[in-house]
Amino acid sequence: MVDVTVLENSVDGKTVLTVLQELSQSDKIQLIDIMIIIKNVVPIYPSLPSETRKVILSLVVKSLDFIAQLISFTSCIPKKQSHRRIYERVLKDLLLRRTDCLRDYLGAFTRNRVEIQNIKAVFFGSKLFNALAPDIDIVWYLERLIDQWICVFDMPLDFFSTHNCGQYLVAMLNLHPVITITVLFPELFLLNEHSFKVFRVILNRSSQLDQLMIIKNYLLPYLAMNTNSSNYRSVYVLLKSLPQINVMGAQTILKVKSLTLQQVLIQLQDKNSVEKLVAELMNKFHHLDEMVDENVCQILVLLLQLKMSKNERDALSHDPQFLDAITERLKHQDNMVRERTMFVAKTVTNGELEYESDFTLDVPHLDFVTENELVNDAVLDSIKKDHLTEPVATLPSIVQNLKLREDSDDEDDAPGDGTDREILFLKDLVKTYETADKNTKIDIVPLFKLTTKLVRQKKDLPAEVDFYGTSLISAIATSNNNYEESKFEESRINALVSVISTLPNKVVDLLGILFNRELSLQQRMSILTTLGFSARELKGYDDKAIAKPQYDFPTKRLPWDTGKPSIQDLSPFINDSCLIGPSTTVWKSKKLEPNLRTRTLKKDLFKPYAAKFFYPLAHAWLNGIDLGSYDQLFKTHYLATLTIIYHCAFPAHDYVSMTQLMKQILLDASQQGVQLPPGTKEIIR
Repeated sequence: MVDVTVLENSVDGKTVLTVLQELSQSDKIQLIDIMIIIKNVVPIYPSLPSETRKVILSLVVKSLDFIAQLISFTSCIPKKQSHRRIYERVLKDLLLRRTDCLRDYLGAFTRNRVEIQNIKAVFFGSKLFNALAPDIDIVWYLERLIDQWICVFDMPLDFFSTHNCGQYLVAMLNLHPVITITVLFPELFLLNEHSFKVFRVILNRSSQLDQLMIIKNYLLPYLAMNTNSSNYRSVYVLLKSLPQINVMGAQTILKVKSLTLQQVLIQLQDKNSVEKLVAELMNKFHHLDEMVDENVCQILVLLLQLKMSKNERDALSHDPQFLDAITERLKHQDNMVRERTMFVAKTVTNGELEYESDFTLDVPHLDFVTENELVNDAVLDSIKKDHLTEPVATLPSIVQNLKLREDSDDEDDAPGDGTDREILFLKDLVKTYETADKNTKIDIVPLFKLTTKLVRQKKDLPAEVDFYGTSLISAIATSNNNYEESKFEESRINALVSVISTLPNKVVDLLGILFNRELSLQQRMSILTTLGFSARELKGYDDKAIAKPQYDFPTKRLPWDTGKPSIQDLSPFINDSCLIGPSTTVWKSKKLEPNLRTRTLKKDLFKPYAAKFFYPLAHAWLNGIDLGSYDQLFKTHYLATLTIIYHCAFPAHDYVSMTQLMKQILLDASQQGVQLPPGTKEIIR
């Protein structure tokens, strides 16, 4: 019988080692012994020899109660107390040095329900993670868990046939659903042929609920981000080897944000599943939901073409529910809905329905003939391969396509307000905006151009711009193109950029309009474009699409004033005694250089304002955005703008926090099926 109580007194290091070694030989460690070690030995952990520290870690690995009590004790110590760091170090060493910890727990406690729940709570229910936070982040923790699982995966396959590890995988994937799928699948489950074989055995041993949860909630979203026209056969072979994959319902397939993967799933469905799918989709086809209608029609066409015979399509064409759906949908006011309806009808009738239209539904035509039906390393590598090889976009495509005409005559452009009065002050400009919507004689585009001119002309008088800036931003951002003026949006963006780049703090007002006002889609897109261009200008980039007239003074120079001082101009005030001989070396201040005002300095002016640009947009995304039929279009532009701002923000002091937030947003966007800006996959890594 080991007397652990001696550790409560002052003992030397040799005694500590002897007692701990004797305790490690015991079959079970008592809770009272665990608490004595936690209270008396762990506090001196850093000063103990490496051999003693190894014995302490081996005791923790041997007893699930030990790690549970150590975590609880650590969590009770206030963060500000320095000795908590010692307890956290023990937990970190456990994760880093004893990668066999989880394996030993699973091997010893897989038949006791209470202990199973304790394992899930400690490792995957965030107990251990919360005890170490905020010194570690979720990515670091997941990587440590992967190390633990790799050790588990080295066990013989018979181990997984007799142990239900699926419940632990579900718990781990639930730990942080967005990040775990991008880490666990490429770095663990699909790491190599052996890892996938273990993963498949675990799935086959799991309950049907766990099987469906892992596949539907985690594997399919991961594959949706990585399936394309070059690797879909590999995805097909991989999925074909898994259980439950041939019984996917319509709701599951519709959630998959990849048409290529949707076709793979349809190809894998058995006959009974196809019948249920058609029934479910016909119900959605009849009860139209504009948010998913196009995808419903695409999946219907794929089912009709791939999984139904001519006789089955003929029977469907006479089905009363189908005919009622066609009749109802043809009454819809949206022409695209009617076109999709007739395309589906022509497919059902094998092209016999006469309807003249060039409209076609975009569906892939894939060949599922595969040479190899086995999942090997080549198959897995093709799925994990990074297919995003395009460079990071400097601007969204909608911004890159802006073509502004040469504004050489802008000096003479004035709002067509029916008067000959030239507007010289921002006060008058704001008043003109206030009456623009009511006065049909006022053209908005010249007013936008005048705004660009005046604001940039008065860049050295920020007080005036600041006073009228909020009113200008509101008037410009909410203007409507009532008279179909050409160059309206380009001129609006130029005007807004002139204000934001002159007074970056006014971005708060612009974002307030974006989030709190009732705006059209075009107004929202213009605001986003403005934010991207403004960030780039403040960073020091010169975008040709943005007009940046340069002025040496708020008003024009007199015709005879060239702005270049000459030595002859100063000759009446200089006598010979003031002149320095040619042999004398003179230090010359750079402040004396002529034309100093006209020099352009590429200075990063964006860094102090990066947070004001980035965080409101980032948090708005995470809070949820829904623009109905235009949701995908808007989110694509939104994400591109946020990416520009993120890149311009470097090296802001909280750039690491921005990066973590950006990762979360990009992963969320991928799950929603939003097209990621080229090159952003590097951020997710």
